[in-house]
This record gives sequence, C-alpha cells and structure tokens, in this order.
Amino acid sequence: MINCFRNTFFSLFLLFSCNKENKVSNNGDDFYSENKIPKVLPKTILKNALKDSIDFLIPRHYIDSLFSIKKSLSHFEEQRFIDLKEKYICNTVLMIGNFFSPNIKSAILAYKTNDTTLYCKVLKFDNGNWVKYFEASLINKTWHDNQIVEIIDLNGDHIPDLKILKDVTLTHTSQIAYAWIFNNHDFLAIENFDSLTNAEYNPVYKTLNSYSTCGCGDLCMLFSEYNLTVNKILKKKEIYCACCFEKYCDISINNFKTFKVKKSEAYKYVPLHYRERVREKLL
Repeated sequence: MINCFRNTFFSLFLLFSCNKENKVSNNGDDFYSENKIPKVLPKTILKNALKDSIDFLIPRHYIDSLFSIKKSLSHFEEQRFIDLKEKYICNTVLMIGNFFSPNIKSAILAYKTNDTTLYCKVLKFDNGNWVKYFEASLINKTWHDNQIVEIIDLNGDHIPDLKILKDVTLTHTSQIAYAWIFNNHDFLAIENFDSLTNAEYNPVYKTLNSYSTCGCGDLCMLFSEYNLTVNKILKKKEIYCACCFEKYCDISINNFKTFKVKKSEAYKYVPLHYRERVREKLL
C-alpha cells in the first residue's frame, strides 16, 4: 500500500515537471500549444488522484481548462487527441454554440476516463450560469482520427440531435454510435441505436438505415431499414445482397429464399437510401 502511494505521488511529480514553459492566455482566441496542459492541476483533481488513473487526469483537466477559457465565445469547436505519455492517444471534445435551440447556448465536453470509457456532459447557459442538463459515461473504443461527437437531425423534426461514436472498425469503415433525440429541452436516448452499423437518417423517406459489409471486397452487403417512433426503432426490411460473382448477385429479403439477379439490376432491390451508391459500385 505504501509503495502504491509513493508511485502515485511520484507520477504526479513527473506530470508537473513535464509542463514547464506552457503559457496560456485568457484571450478567447488563443489555443493551447500542441499536446500540453496548464502547469498546475486544481485541488479537486489532486484529491481524486489516488482513485483515478494519473494518465487520464490529463484529458479531463485539458477540457475543463479549455472550457474556462472559451466559454464566453459564441461558437467554438475542437475535437482532438491528447498524447498520454506516448502510451496511447486520447479523444477530447469541446463544442460551444446554439446547437439545439437558437435561443439557448450550449457546451458539450467529452474526454476519456479510461481506455474504453468516454465521459460526456452537455451544459446550457441559463440566467448567467452554466447548468448541466445531460451527462453519460459510455463505452468507447475509438483510438483513431474520428469525429467523436456529431450534432445531426436523426428524426426529421428539424431539431438537431446528439450522436456519440462508440466504436469504429477500420476494415470497410464500420461505425457504431449512441444517439439521443433532443425533445422539450431534454435528451431522450434512441433505444438500441448502438446495434445499428453505419446508421443514417433519410429525411425524404423518413427512415433510419443501416449498412454493413459481409466481405467480397465490399460487394457482399447487408442493408436494414427502420422506422423511428419517438425513441424506438422498428425494423421494416432487411436485404442481403451478395455480388461476389462476375455477372449475378444473390438477393435475400427478410431472410426468405435467396434468388439471383443480374449484377446490373441488383441496385433496384436495396433500400432507396442506398440505391445510387450501390448502382455506381456495381458498374
């Protein structure tokens, strides 16, 4: 136990000594220099040093400090990496603006708390104070140059919603994410949204769509189409399209018997949301 305490405080000593000559201006237009944090860690973080990983104090303190500098700006966005002692890199997010309502200024802060967990909170500026009205600790396995947080309309009501990346597979670039509908000044989680791969909303057909590859150089494809009612998704259709052969594709709809079609005609069987992309792919 004594050795554990010694190691922890020795790590803190190293953390302080590594950040010499790092000057941060209170001018809202100044940025931190690359991969550096302010020199002094606040007492609240020091208090939690024994129970938190020392390495992951860095991104939390970076985002909290950056927010204190940028919070007066009308708009600011930064999604970047923090280098944790050359062991791994860590996602951090700070976004400030009128994202969810033209009359309400919001701030989104996110950072890794360990190698598989992302902490995210949303604040709103209300009567001169920043008030927290959303927070979540989420499984997050991304270690790549991705946009972790996205503000996008996911249900066609023309009100932006919140989407946070969960995982990315570099092979064929498959993304899995969490999503929340912004409704009546609250965030409502879309149930099982993180079971969809590469989910996209189509405002014309008012459907959620999912696409994943099954091999053959991305010519074996699985498409799913969903209806979204409030925060619940209901699968309408699932289409398997395998174009691994030179002239024909195998098609199966809702797991019924597979049939063959000419490769040049296969795009007509996939959901409307993907037809043009599949047609071009199979030319």
